[in-house]
Amino acid sequence: MSNRGNKSPIDILYELTPCVLLTMAHNSVYLLWRRNWIKIVIVFILLVFCFWSVNYLPSGDRSSKVSHHLKPADKVINLLHGNRNENLPGDVDHPAFAQKLKQISKKQLKRLLHQETCPACFGKDMCSDFSQPEIIQLQAVNSAESRPPKTVKFGRLWDQPIAIKKLASSSVFQRFDEFLCAKTSEKWDCNVSQAIHALPFAKKPLAVKILRESHIAADRQHKNLHLFLQCANDKLIEKFETLYDINHSGDLDTIEKLNLYTTLVINPEPVLLQFFKTSHTQSIPWPFPRYKGACGRAVVVEHGGKPLHHYLKEDWMTRIHLTVQLIDLIDMFKENNPDFIVFYNNFSIENFVVQGHGTVTVIDLSEIILLKKSSMQHEKSTSMCNTDCFDKIIDEIASAETDTDISESCTQLSIQADYMYSLLCNQILSDDPRFTSKKTGPHTRGLLHDPPNDKTKINELLNECMEETTTNGRRKAAQDLKELLSNDIHPGP
Repeated sequence: MSNRGNKSPIDILYELTPCVLLTMAHNSVYLLWRRNWIKIVIVFILLVFCFWSVNYLPSGDRSSKVSHHLKPADKVINLLHGNRNENLPGDVDHPAFAQKLKQISKKQLKRLLHQETCPACFGKDMCSDFSQPEIIQLQAVNSAESRPPKTVKFGRLWDQPIAIKKLASSSVFQRFDEFLCAKTSEKWDCNVSQAIHALPFAKKPLAVKILRESHIAADRQHKNLHLFLQCANDKLIEKFETLYDINHSGDLDTIEKLNLYTTLVINPEPVLLQFFKTSHTQSIPWPFPRYKGACGRAVVVEHGGKPLHHYLKEDWMTRIHLTVQLIDLIDMFKENNPDFIVFYNNFSIENFVVQGHGTVTVIDLSEIILLKKSSMQHEKSTSMCNTDCFDKIIDEIASAETDTDISESCTQLSIQADYMYSLLCNQILSDDPRFTSKKTGPHTRGLLHDPPNDKTKINELLNECMEETTTNGRRKAAQDLKELLSNDIHPGP
């Protein structure tokens, strides 16, 4: 007491202040807890979750930190992070393509491939490559513009550019699985890898009628896939079967048949890529990427190249080189095989890329229709065919039920194969504001914008190409446009 008596009031106040503050703080916290303890618990849980997500969830900006947290056995695939809006993922030459490495665990890889569903899958010939982390790097991109929505991942395999494609949305696969379970009288979440073996046709030859019914059940909204199966026939399916006869036995075993069945029902692109590789009869190969294989419900193809829409800002000479190639591409679709026409029904600019040597390639084959050539096809159309005419033919194919009606409707489409020029001019070449609303992608600018000369003539030819005013006027306009642009590329003396 004597010591305290020697202290000044200020010193005593200084010593007592922490005790007072602690007492006040204790009382405040106690009152706050009694009145709001539920809110405090919720806030605490949120803080813990935020801390956990920042430190443990994968993120492109934290790739090096995640890499240290993962065990060596879990470092399966290096993913490259990319922003769809930056238009970088498809361009392997862009510096960002090789930046921001990100690790993916085996659990994430499992969600990507779904190997456990096989043989209700595309195949397993590439699965061994996915078990070797040192040879594969990927860049994740969700393609929001695709119909149906698909996931495409770009990267490298054995140091070669590749694309890994899911080819259908999760909802399509889910409906397909439910269809398989319903066919085998199982509940909706049955084991599809076993259920598919119980299908009535599992040990019988595939028939196009079965494929049509299965596809409609799995994906009623994707009309163009339905059109492919509508215009297909059993003879074509037999040709596809030879592609899946891996052991060259002359007959598909059960696994090979179910892989082919699943692929044709979900998305025929992998089958078509293999088919086109062996079907061209001229020295010019088809303008499609090479198919490398499948693992579960994903397929691997070579990286096609730089997206075509990147060239919308290039100089005029570069753009007319690409335009001439696109017109030639349609000519190839019509003439490159003596037995069938390749009708491509989606000339969205997002479906085309340019390889390093300047060649245009088609990277989405899901909306291709193979049309058998007939004696009628070699005859010129006797009447004009514009949007209403074309839409009517497509609707007739989609709604036809008898083999006769289907054959007649598909034959009419082969006769009007020149309508592909209209789709090209409308979707890619022209930026006429009257037709801009019909473009299916985000890019409204045309590849032939702002011509330095012959502007009036070019616009006239593009208009006739989109909406012909004379019989067979579209074909002539497309060829005249090609000749006009070719003269700019190779001017005469």
